[in-house]
Amino acid sequence: MADRITTYALDTTKIDVVANSPCRRITVKEDYDSDSPPTANLEQYVPTGSSTPAKVVKGTPAVFTKSSPSSSVSQEGNTYFPGEVVGGIATSSGSITVQQIESDQI
Repeated sequence: MADRITTYALDTTKIDVVANSPCRRITVKEDYDSDSPPTANLEQYVPTGSSTPAKVVKGTPAVFTKSSPSSSVSQEGNTYFPGEVVGGIATSSGSITVQQIESDQI
């Protein structure tokens, strides 16, 4: 199945990253191209309730994964489901447009 992509606005106010479809990895990155390079650093909050973000340098995606696949963990145990909050995201300054990319592959 192809990756699912959602685009939305982001600023310095932390918002929840929510799964829109069953997936094993969610990547949030600035929506940019070669004509307009990335402009903002991201702040990634994992777990969801964390008050201290991890700093993500501009141009680098924030990646959310539930766990690594192993023989002792079922496929379902490694899957985010629609409506599940997987973490939080914000910019360190300014407003940007981001892409949320949901993938079946870790």
